[in-house]
Amino acid sequence: MENTKSRKVSWFWSGEEPEWLVIVTVLTALLIGGFLMFLATGRTDVLTLDKLRVSYPAQWLASEEEPPAFMAGAQDLTSQASVAIIIHRKLDPQAPVTMDDLATEFSFELAQNTQLFRVLETKSTQVNSNNAVMVSYAYVLDSATSSYQSALPRVIKGAAYLIPYQGLVYLVNFQNEAAAWQEGSVQRMVKSIRFEQ
Repeated sequence: MENTKSRKVSWFWSGEEPEWLVIVTVLTALLIGGFLMFLATGRTDVLTLDKLRVSYPAQWLASEEEPPAFMAGAQDLTSQASVAIIIHRKLDPQAPVTMDDLATEFSFELAQNTQLFRVLETKSTQVNSNNAVMVSYAYVLDSATSSYQSALPRVIKGAAYLIPYQGLVYLVNFQNEAAAWQEGSVQRMVKSIRFEQ
């Protein structure tokens, strides 16, 4: 005859160390940790220019320039990620422009100031139920002016949203190194774009 020990049915609820107490403690710690992580990483600040508001991650550093630049921006200090909002131009009712005209004008202006500029995609879109055009682009940022002469050039990717609203064209421009581009983060910020009435 073999001598075996078997646990009683009540092991889960009673005994020296009730198992339910351990499970509840672990689950509580996980829930509290998840909530704290959400609070720390999910916070946002708001960038405002005229009637336009864009939310961006709270750990980014905001900078605002006075007119006539009409620009406000925020940048992640640990990477090249940034968002800038600009009043791109005023619309003239006597000389209407198409979305394609706006995309071409923006692309030409940016190409004049960057090296190896390329338009990756242009498409019509909706931003907060306003018609807009999105221009996806890339260019090379040469580090020749850097004190580190051995630094390699970096490829910068961007997505510019040109949004006509009440006689002005607002430009919301996202940029980051191509290798670190996070489409999900950009789309969350695009969904946060609001116009004050």
